[in-house]
Amino acid sequence: MSNNPYNNPYNSPGSNPNQGLPAHLQPLPRGGTPWMKIFLIVGGILGTVLLLCCVASVGFWLLSTSVLATAVKAQFNDHPIVQRELGAIDNITLKFWESVEEQSRSDKQYFVFDVSGPNGSGKIIVAEQAGDQFKLAILKVGLDTFDLME
Repeated sequence: MSNNPYNNPYNSPGSNPNQGLPAHLQPLPRGGTPWMKIFLIVGGILGTVLLLCCVASVGFWLLSTSVLATAVKAQFNDHPIVQRELGAIDNITLKFWESVEEQSRSDKQYFVFDVSGPNGSGKIIVAEQAGDQFKLAILKVGLDTFDLME
């Protein structure tokens, strides 16, 4: 019997079409190389950690904006000007991009909130937070502006 693979009675020509090809032309074995497996495992772990960090960041952002909104509502809900213009504050929402615009016009860190109540709606702009109290606050209703720190 010769070394010709096609003369092997236990290996018919149709069973392995790549038999006899040089090593550099042979396909990779199923399952890939060990380096590919390591790369996929490390990539999967890093991808999972990245996803968890993103979810935690979004959760922290939502929690912090909720705490700010609660502090604004607690401080100004019973304010006489707010009661006269809006009534009790029913809904309060942080307006992120408006806050960024306000901060770009000044050196202070402003937070802009959309507020609404049974008598109307407007914006409360706050800055200079000390604990859970703000030292600067303005209510804007339409074209009217009211200083809430008087």
